[in-house]
Amino acid sequence: MKKDLKARCMQWLDMGLEGLIPIYGKDGRNGTMIILANRSPIEDHRRLDTILAALAGLFQKSLDLIKMQARDITGQRTMNPLSFYPIGILVPFRMRKPIGRNDGAVGYFLHHAIEQVEEKEGQVLVILKDGQSYSVMDSIAAPRHRIRCACQIREHLSFCEMEFEGLYGQGMNWEYFYNQPAT
Repeated sequence: MKKDLKARCMQWLDMGLEGLIPIYGKDGRNGTMIILANRSPIEDHRRLDTILAALAGLFQKSLDLIKMQARDITGQRTMNPLSFYPIGILVPFRMRKPIGRNDGAVGYFLHHAIEQVEEKEGQVLVILKDGQSYSVMDSIAAPRHRIRCACQIREHLSFCEMEFEGLYGQGMNWEYFYNQPAT
């Protein structure tokens, strides 16, 4: 089952994954709507948390550690963007009102797929770059704040990457001089 899910996740990434939305299936079970670039969404019978954990597993990461890292960077306890390097940062949005306990209300869109967030006729819409739009159950300020948090995480991770490359580069220079003859 896990191999099948990993293969499906790879297939969705190849098809242009843009987001994950929790839904109730025809039989009332929790499922996930997979948002793809320039394609119609795909419904999957698995819970959104299961799919997030499988995506994290593709890149040898733990979902709990990703959440902890985001918490440390933004200083928020909940609703933090999740960094899935190298595919991007998943920005959380409140998508539905859950019926039962542990149903989940939060959906995610990749930060680079979001064109804009706007309010129309009392509804807040997340508009993707390929023209798809989805209604969220947040005020207009909350999604904008979360997108800013995603930018903060991206900048932090790119800074850490540059810092690591700089240290690694200095180490390589040191190794070059160390291996040279004394005369």
